[in-house]
Amino acid sequence: MADKNDYIFPGWDFTPLYDYIDKCKALYKNVPEVYQYTDVDALFNGIVRPQDDGSVDLCLRSTNCQYLNDANEVQYGKDVVDTAVFGHLKEGSEVFRSLVNLDHIYLSSFSTEVNHLPMWSMYGREGKGIALGFDVQSIQNSNHPLYRCIYDFIEFRYEIQQAVMASRKKENTDGNDPIVFSHYISVLHELIKHHCYEYEQEYRLIVDTDAQPKYRNSNGVLVPYVENHFPAKALRTIIVGPRNDYELVVKSIKDWLQSIGMNSVNVVPSGLPFR
Repeated sequence: MADKNDYIFPGWDFTPLYDYIDKCKALYKNVPEVYQYTDVDALFNGIVRPQDDGSVDLCLRSTNCQYLNDANEVQYGKDVVDTAVFGHLKEGSEVFRSLVNLDHIYLSSFSTEVNHLPMWSMYGREGKGIALGFDVQSIQNSNHPLYRCIYDFIEFRYEIQQAVMASRKKENTDGNDPIVFSHYISVLHELIKHHCYEYEQEYRLIVDTDAQPKYRNSNGVLVPYVENHFPAKALRTIIVGPRNDYELVVKSIKDWLQSIGMNSVNVVPSGLPFR
């Protein structure tokens, strides 16, 4: 938290805006699992890590938000925030903008859509991948919360405008801590998506950290990421995509999990028709 002397927003109290963003931490219908569509190689060579002492560690990578696969998605969130938030701050808006720092924001994406054909097509290797079902309570905490993505409909524009305007005080108050402001606006950047992606029902694990990242190569670009570690019990379900040889894939995954002591994971075929 900043020292009181560092407050630079006289006349503002952003609590209504922060409350609006925090509402995105609430999962609809209290769903017990969220799903990550990926491939068997990611499961076998990265996510599930048997340890020398016989235990199993789960590791999920969170990619820096500026290096997402779709660069337009990053820009879309920025453009909406510029209009819906900074457009109403008027005086001092450039000072507000200068506080936003996305270098320390990392994301892992999940969906509440289970065994969903469009998700298999887009993210599940065209049906040849797998969907990993993670226990919600095991993968999120106060430092790594799950946020529900915000799809940009008219209702959202109205609600966010109301939250910003409610932050404007008539009296000349001290305002708010710029460090807190930077965190919340950076998070908001990464939650906003075009409404055409609503079918994904995406949730994002957001990690705000200044820790030194690791790097991986992606088509010649060195992409920064951080690792998030979870207990083996966090992985509850593996759904094998609607491929022709699904029986053999299901058997191979079950055999491997049994060999490392993860018998409790439910491995099932998709059962969906897929061309």
